[in-house]
Amino acid sequence: MKINDGGPAFPRDGKIVRPDGKEYTELQYAQSGQSLRDYFAGQALAGMLSIPHVYDGVTEEGIACRCYHHADAMIAERAKAK
Repeated sequence: MKINDGGPAFPRDGKIVRPDGKEYTELQYAQSGQSLRDYFAGQALAGMLSIPHVYDGVTEEGIACRCYHHADAMIAERAKAK
């Protein structure tokens, strides 16, 4: 089963605006960005690590698993709202 990663979190299309206002595209600057799932998991990790005493005894793998569980829940709720 493919996991819904939410698509790119911070994509860049490679468009560049010159000082005269004209746009052009440089594909070398285009980036898909990290996935929204990874971004959400990273935000969950930052929150969890801000209160480390709550996670005493939990392995790093366990914390990572919880982060992605929260990220998947965020993406699922986000999909319902569309």
